[in-house]
Amino acid sequence: MRSGLVVAGLLLGATAFGQSGLIGMDRYPQFRGLSGLPGGGIGVTFDGHYSLRGAIAYSTPIGYAPGGGRVSSTLGVVASNLRPVLIEDSGKDRAAGNGTGSLNISVDLLGGGFTFGIMPLSGAWDQAWTAQWGTHLGNEIGLAFGVQDLVGGGGSSGENLPGDDRSSRSAYLVVTQPYGNWGHWSAGIGTRRFQKGFANFSGWINNNMKAVVEHDGFGLNYGVAWSVNGATRDGDRDDYRRRIETTVFLGLVQNKYASWSIGVSF
Repeated sequence: MRSGLVVAGLLLGATAFGQSGLIGMDRYPQFRGLSGLPGGGIGVTFDGHYSLRGAIAYSTPIGYAPGGGRVSSTLGVVASNLRPVLIEDSGKDRAAGNGTGSLNISVDLLGGGFTFGIMPLSGAWDQAWTAQWGTHLGNEIGLAFGVQDLVGGGGSSGENLPGDDRSSRSAYLVVTQPYGNWGHWSAGIGTRRFQKGFANFSGWINNNMKAVVEHDGFGLNYGVAWSVNGATRDGDRDDYRRRIETTVFLGLVQNKYASWSIGVSF
């Protein structure tokens, strides 16, 4: 039943033209898809490993911090309407989608995990840099501090629109906690992109698939994350420490724009 409800939810929504709902003064259209941060499209466990067994979000941060020399890479596209597109493809009248990627490298630092990443934001090779440090608070509670777009040049309103020269450097504080054995929730607040606060929840719907729901401060995003070859809910808890994790996400941004991503981590 859970699987059916999630799939039905993905079919709801209203068609929008050119991602108009994501564009405007301080609406940060370049950052409303994949966050490029730990947990964005790839799960992270409390002990700092990549796995769907951990917390996962899409465009919002989580409080669990990878470490130990781990690496992740993601690629995703938010379409201009409910019809998914494979790649970011700009035509004469409008772009079919807005593509985002990330490459993150994590190390152990000061008793926690530190992640530094780069986010290619479009085919024009504009980019943003990210950083996050997180630690443990006990009872599998994680706390993280981070900055999305360290330089602040990613734009805050939309290309060639008033206000897009305003800084998009956005700091945040986020906490993550498990919800029994079923999932994880996160909540946080910050500056600029995160000043309205945000929250996310991910929970199992079958043995290797999770539902993901988040409010990014502007609207509701949701979808399904599927572990292609990673640890499952009922599998060996140590399995995810010995394998490459591949995660596919399919969902909706702001209930209007089809989105997908694929991430690989090790």
